[in-house]
Amino acid sequence: MTKRSALSSPLDRAARTLFAAALFAAPYLTVSTFGWTEPQLLPIVRDVRLERVAWAPDGAWIWFSMKKVRACRFLGARAYAGDAADPDAPRERLRLRIEQRDLDLTRDPPLGPARRGPWRVRRPLTDAGPSFFLILWHRCHALYTSRSEHLVHSLDAIFSPPPP
Repeated sequence: MTKRSALSSPLDRAARTLFAAALFAAPYLTVSTFGWTEPQLLPIVRDVRLERVAWAPDGAWIWFSMKKVRACRFLGARAYAGDAADPDAPRERLRLRIEQRDLDLTRDPPLGPARRGPWRVRRPLTDAGPSFFLILWHRCHALYTSRSEHLVHSLDAIFSPPPP
């Protein structure tokens, strides 16, 4: 009978496989998680405020201002309706059309105050909640994109025109 090596038992092979998987997965999980948490620690934009609204039958055109505090490239945005008081409540994604000049990656605004818009936002299909959120994506590093969420305003202020 031949004597088996202590490193070749099935339990040892399984442990080595799990260690190798953890070794390769750790950098990916760290980088992907940091892309979501980094904007909380080091914001890219601050003070996102609704400046102007132009109403349309099925939505609105919005203009907003913000203060850009880090030199990151704007990649895109999504709009959501939801409840700011309940972060676990479901949100409805709204159709958002961004003006081409805001998507021009060669003209990213410098640091400091910036204005964006008009962006076309479609009216929510359901009563998802009273709040309007913008989620912005920026590229600050080569490894990942940064995602930041901003509570912009109440939906009533956007989709309810003032009385005549």
